[in-house]
Amino acid sequence: VYSIDINDIQVFERDPAASVNSYTATATGLKPEDVVPLCDVVITGVPAAGYKMPTHLLKPGVVAVNFASVRNFEPEVKDVASIYVPSVGKVTVSMLQRNLLRLFNYQQ
Repeated sequence: VYSIDINDIQVFERDPAASVNSYTATATGLKPEDVVPLCDVVITGVPAAGYKMPTHLLKPGVVAVNFASVRNFEPEVKDVASIYVPSVGKVTVSMLQRNLLRLFNYQQ
């Protein structure tokens, strides 16, 4: 699993010899153009109306899911994606934000 944020790209990998919930996270020097074309599923959650995932980076047949409160995919995503979820409900977004805060508090 690749996680792209404003600072870097991390790769999360499960150790086959470890338990199901054990994984390692490693920062990479990769760029979105390097990893997005490899992905079968792309999930966006950028809470900024100006951000759009470039359609030309998406692999044909990708599953594209937007869970941000604004649309993060360009309209052309429908021509590339096998499944496209343009938005999720406001309650889903609220629950994701609540869970993120809980995770942060658990780390403290």
